[in-house]
Parts: sequence; structure tokens; C-alpha cells
Amino acid sequence: MLDSLSERRGLDGVKEADLLSLPAEILALSKLQANSIGPLSVDGRMVESVSELDGAELTKPFLLDEIKLAVWDCDSYKCPGPDGINIAKGLNSTFIALIPKIDSPQKVSDFRPIALVSSIYKILSKVLANRLRSIIGNVVSEAQSAFIKGRQILDGILIANEVVDDANRKGKDLLLFKVDFEKAYDSVDWSYLNEMSFGLKEDFVKVILFHLFFLLAAEGLNVLMSAMVSNGSFTPYTMGAQNSVAISHLQFADDTLLVGVKSWANVRALRAVLILLDRISGLKVNFHKSMLFGVNVNDSWLHEAASVMRCKHGCLPFTYLGLPIGGNPRRIQFWLPLIEKIRKRLSGWKCKNLSIGGWLILLKSVLSSIPIYFISFFKAPSVIISSLESISCHFLWGGCEDNKKISWIKWDTICAHRERGGLGVRRVKDFNYALLGKWVWRCLEEGESLWCRLLKAKYGTIGGRLRFGEGVASPWWQAVNQVRLGVGLLDSNWLLDNIVRKVGDGRSTCFWLDPWLEEGSLVRTFRRLYYLAEDKNIYVAAMCVAGWGRNGEGWKWRRRLHAWEEELVGQCVGVLSNIVLQDGVSDRLPTKDNLLKRGVLEDNQTLCSANCDKMEDINHLFFQSNVYGKLWQLVSKWIGGEFVCHGFLKEHAVQFRDLGGDSKVDTLLEKVKLQTYWWLKSYYKLFDVDYSLWRLNPLCCIQAIV
Repeated sequence: MLDSLSERRGLDGVKEADLLSLPAEILALSKLQANSIGPLSVDGRMVESVSELDGAELTKPFLLDEIKLAVWDCDSYKCPGPDGINIAKGLNSTFIALIPKIDSPQKVSDFRPIALVSSIYKILSKVLANRLRSIIGNVVSEAQSAFIKGRQILDGILIANEVVDDANRKGKDLLLFKVDFEKAYDSVDWSYLNEMSFGLKEDFVKVILFHLFFLLAAEGLNVLMSAMVSNGSFTPYTMGAQNSVAISHLQFADDTLLVGVKSWANVRALRAVLILLDRISGLKVNFHKSMLFGVNVNDSWLHEAASVMRCKHGCLPFTYLGLPIGGNPRRIQFWLPLIEKIRKRLSGWKCKNLSIGGWLILLKSVLSSIPIYFISFFKAPSVIISSLESISCHFLWGGCEDNKKISWIKWDTICAHRERGGLGVRRVKDFNYALLGKWVWRCLEEGESLWCRLLKAKYGTIGGRLRFGEGVASPWWQAVNQVRLGVGLLDSNWLLDNIVRKVGDGRSTCFWLDPWLEEGSLVRTFRRLYYLAEDKNIYVAAMCVAGWGRNGEGWKWRRRLHAWEEELVGQCVGVLSNIVLQDGVSDRLPTKDNLLKRGVLEDNQTLCSANCDKMEDINHLFFQSNVYGKLWQLVSKWIGGEFVCHGFLKEHAVQFRDLGGDSKVDTLLEKVKLQTYWWLKSYYKLFDVDYSLWRLNPLCCIQAIV
């Protein structure tokens, strides 16, 4: 692999030994400071530590697969170092690019230095970063949302906005302190970083190559804040019926927002914590650039508190992580900075020198990307969407200045897919809905994250999961609910129809509310039955055990059903009777024909393991196999019936269902069928043993229903 890498990069003489010896050279670049401090402890509270096994994984020799993964992870569109696109002669040779922070920069401090490193340096740092990224989430607090898998920059923005909205609606006092660290990445004390190593081996801590280590340094603030909250020195902002969620601080690397109630004790505690952090870590706070904000706090008190903190004070909305906190996205002026940013970008382009092809490339790659960060979190009003599309349309036809150009093709046609004669330009509204729809998915997938627990505390739960629904809520939550229901779209079910929940053992799947059937959730199809159900939050596992046949014990109603409602129950039972069959039809089992399609097996490895000399597929496995297929004859004799097995899922389901003579027998047969399918599938996936036991006694596979 290393030889092919050399050819790919155009480098001669790269040997495996050279790469494996590089960590020692990198270690030599680091210098330990003479000063040292003892283990960090605040009122007996220690930082988390990784396990010995995880620590050993970080310092093991580089593997070829890791190097390949790191190379393939290096983005081709990033700026090259001194070596261009080839492997460098010098490992630590870098270019320093100065990026202006402001217009017309005059001083060095007006620039942001960016180091453009060589390929080997980047590969090695990638390998180490990938190792650390796999375990760093176990030791870094949930208030930190930077560079950790499963966490996003928008998480902190969501929490901050929901906290401000909650304080505004309930009239509660709230203080927010936006911290500005001076050169945070360069000022961390090395001895402090060694002490904050979280159990990592010393050899690994010395290799400071990537930003993930700053998360370990910033964790000191979490330890201090948690200790202050625990001993009552600082009062965080709490939400929920029983103050179930407390927010004291939010972090994205060095971008920090401290949150608490209005009190002089909190003001003094904040300043003390930040000064203490400076003393022990070297992370110096620039109080002159830091800002204090208040909700339901009068200006005179806020001004006096800012004097104590020796910082500035401001008013809502303010910017955190590039987005407004405490603003109203329904108002036009909320979006004016975004519009101005786009116009400013256009003013610097020499449009007259471009062809329409060049305009289209800039429109799709640059202009359409500018509002993505905003519309990933906020729902844009229709006026703003029209304005954004008007700017894009005007630009496409050559209008960079104030002069108006003729649009020769309708915007709807331009936004159509290329296969339909369009140019494939994204519609702002559709993309906005798609990005906000990801929040619905994240609410379902990340129920235990800090931001989702906060939403649960604020808006309630159903069956242990976040309650969706319109009502008194923040503008953001109302927008997410509108997107979920497809408000303003031709297809109102565009999102719900494309979300399906895997049942598994059924213990965490809501019988009525979750979309675990192909038809969608039962509450949408049988809303009347849902309203009449005694337990609306019952899980699939509990319903299955109790029985969901026509006369099953799982059906419990608040009153006696009418005749037409009984018919609805029959229709619901009909839907439920096919759930296992639907699962089989979708070919989700790892049968050998499916493994062949996915390249796992070769053509000569697809014969049935029961020596049938036929390819193993879902029909053969369940019904035609010499061994497994005989289960159905045994089951039919055991229940006192006889039938001819057709050997195919659909025909088998119909015939087996018709074996009964009355509703009670039908219910029993349905249980037998479902349990036999379930057992067969589970047994097939989990075991590779002799099936003689269930061949002799079918009760061993359906004992759960006896």
C-alpha cells in the first residue's frame, strides 16, 4: 500500500520504516515546561479518565489501514502546503497564510494565521486524531459540542435559543456571559495539559498535533463549573417540571457561553471561575471583549454587574457561533445581515468577464451555499426566500450591479432537475425544509443528548420520547413542527412517509405512534381506535404478548365499541397479520442469495446448508428446505389441521390464515404463525446448530404463546 501511495503522490523513496519512525521525530518537537502542578481537583471532583485499553489503542504502532483511511480523509479541495499535492521533503515545513479578520487590516493582530502543513504531517495527525475521536466523547462533557462524533455546532445554538425563549415566556431572570479567550490554542499551559490527560499515556499527550486536545484543556472549565454548581456557589438555569435539566455552560472548543440566573453570587462566581482557570491552565480571558447579556434584567443592574466583571454588556439578540440568539426569525430585519452578506460577496465578483456557464457554477457552488448555515437552523419567511431567489436569478442572467437584466427562462425551470430540462439549481424553500427535517430525525435518534433532554423537559414526552405538536413554543420548535407536518408543501407527508422505525424486540417501539409498519403509524391510519385506546403509549412487545388478534387481550378500550368500530379493529388486525411477512418480502435476512448480491459470498457458496442442492433464498429457507421447511407440517399437525405448503410467502400466509374455523382459532393461528416466523428468523441469524430439537417438538419454538 505504501508503494502505491508513493506512486500516487509522485514521491520516490518512501518506505514503511520511514513512516513508522516519524512519531519519534514528532515527539522531539514538543518541549515540556519545567513547572508542574498537582492533579486537578476542585472540592474533591476529579476529571474523567479513559480506560487502560483505550489508552493503549492510542499509542499502538500505525497500521496500514489507518494510514490509508487518513490519506483518503484528506480533502482534495483544501489548501496545499509547501509540497503542493506531493509528499513533502520536510515533515514540519509549513506555509503560514494570513487571513484578514477585518476590512483593511493594518496590524498583525488583524490577521488570523493559518498553517498549511505537508502531507505526511497531515496523514500522521489524521491517524492520531481518528484514534482520539473514537474515545474522546467518553471523557468530554456533554456541554462541549465541538469535534465529537454525534455532536454538532448547532446543538449549543439550539440550547441557548431555547433557554432565552423559556426565560422570556415565563418572565424568569437570566444571565448569559459570552467568554472571549485570548489566543486560546496558543496559550494553554503544557503542564496543565499533562495533568488534564484523562488517563492518556504520556507518549500520546506529547504529540500535540490537532485541535481535539484543546477539548481536553477546555474540560477544566467544565470541572470548575460543575463543582461550583454542586457546592451551591453558582445557580444554573433550570428547565422542566422538577428542574430536570440544568444549563450552566455551553462550549464549542473555545467559544464559551456561561448561563445562570440573575444574582450577585453568580456574577462573583463567574469571575472567580474564569480567573482560577487562567491561573491553572493559561487560558486567559479577555474581559474587555467578553460580553454580559440579560433577560428580564434591567439595564442599571446589568451595567453594574458588567462593571464588577470588568466586561461589556449588550442586549438581545446577540451572536453566538455565527447565529443570532434571542431573535425572531419571522421578522424581515432578522435576515438582513444574511442578505447584506450575499450582496457584499456579489460586489467583489467581476461578472462581466464570465460566461453564463461561469455564472451558473458560481451560483451553485458559492452563492447558494452562503445561506446554508442560517437555513440549517431557522425557517426562512417566504419574503426572504423570494428575495434570495431573486438575487440568484438576477445574478444568473448577468446582473451584478443595479441594472436589471431580462430573465429568459422561468426560475421554476432553472431549478428543475437536469433530466427534466432544468439546470439543477437548489430551491431555497425545499432545501430549508430538508435541513430542518434533519432535526426531526435527530430528535428520534438522539433522545439522550443534552439538547434533546432539554426539549423533552420543555415540551413534554410521549412514551419516553419527545412530544411533537404545535402549541405555545419557541419560533424554532414551531418551525420544526411545521416542517414535520409539511405545512406549505404540496405533499404534506413528505417527511413522515419516509421515516420507518425498525422494531427489533419491540420494547422501545410505540404500538400506536411509531411508523413501524409499511402503511405508516397506526395513529394515522386508525385515528379513531387510537382515541378509544386505554393505553395510548403501549409498546409493540407488550401488545404482541397480550395478543393483537381480533379478540386479543391487547385491545383495551375506554368504552364498549360500536359495530362500525369493531370493523375498524378487524381492518387493523388484517394490517398487523402481515407485519412479519412484509419484513420477509423486503429481504432483510442475510440469506445466501442476498449475501451474493452484496458481494459477501461467491457463486459457488450459495447452496442451502441443509444439503438441498438449491440456492438458499427466503422462500427456500422458510418453506422448501428439507430440514427447516418441515416445521410447518409439524406445526399444522400439532394444532390439528392439514394443509399443502406452497413454498412461497404470500400463498403460505393466505392458506395458513384460513385453517381456523372461528375467531378464537384464528387468533391462535395468528400467534402461532407470527411466533414461528419470529423464531425461525432469530434462530437462523443467531445459531448454527442441529435443528433436531424443534423438529421433534414444535413447542420449543412457540412456547411463548402457550
